[in-house]
Amino acid sequence: MKRHFFVLTIGLGACLFNTVDANETAQCAPVGETPDSRRDYIQCLDRQLELLRRDLTAWQNKRQLQLENFAKQSGITQPLDIYLRSQQSFDSYLEDSCRWRYLRVMPDAAAAAMAYKHCELRLIEQRIDSYRVPLD
Repeated sequence: MKRHFFVLTIGLGACLFNTVDANETAQCAPVGETPDSRRDYIQCLDRQLELLRRDLTAWQNKRQLQLENFAKQSGITQPLDIYLRSQQSFDSYLEDSCRWRYLRVMPDAAAAAMAYKHCELRLIEQRIDSYRVPLD
């Protein structure tokens, strides 16, 4: 499995990670149908998910800070309240949307785990893309 060394910067600090780049899903291609290759593939997907979740959390915190500042300046708190509710709704949506995919593939637990993780990766990437759109 090929590894990359890169720096993820958050705010003014920098953190170093020795892991697989989350945007390079080709790096996680399963080699075969052996239990070891399937396990390695699932572990690779887990590392990608960890990175994407960190990225998502950073974007969520940034958006929440923007909305908190807006609320302080304008006195209008509804956008922040609805934003916080949308975060909870997204978490429920992600879990339910990926769970039915998992259950559809059962009883093959490894294939079901892969289906769930692929679903999570796609939905988190979409959510991050929505946060990249600047507020007007």
